[in-house]
Amino acid sequence: MGRSQELHPAKRQDIITKRECGLSWKQISEMTGVPLSTCHATYRARLIRGENQETLTRPGRPPKLSQDQVERARRLIRRSPKTPLQAIATNLQVHPETFTRSLRKFDPDIIHKPCRTRPYLTDAAVQKRLEYAEDHLDDRFEQCEEVWWTDECAIRIGEGAEPE
Repeated sequence: MGRSQELHPAKRQDIITKRECGLSWKQISEMTGVPLSTCHATYRARLIRGENQETLTRPGRPPKLSQDQVERARRLIRRSPKTPLQAIATNLQVHPETFTRSLRKFDPDIIHKPCRTRPYLTDAAVQKRLEYAEDHLDDRFEQCEEVWWTDECAIRIGEGAEPE
């Protein structure tokens, strides 16, 4: 067993039970496959760990967001996926980067990227598109095959223009 691995609470309980039944440390170590020193340490820490022999929390910086706050954010994202990340982070009173990190930690499957709105077309752009469509209305199928069609859109005509 590696140094960084922890014993499962059931295995800890097994060691404690065997020792309380009167078995020697060597017998316990051989039966459980746990090193002798780990058996000693587990038995000594039994009072600190409590009845269920759960792993104790480690010291260190507490998380900025609690599990409840992350759940609230997940519900908000599911309810309205177009909500910007900045707005959710402001609502939770944390930095957007902290919010993203916490969200990734508690639920790695959720990636909040709101939909982008397409820019509005100006009247001139609409007219050009209409003219193109009318000019090519009678094109043969073979002529359409010469055109490279793509599903990507990178048009920035009239960027920032609002419809009237």
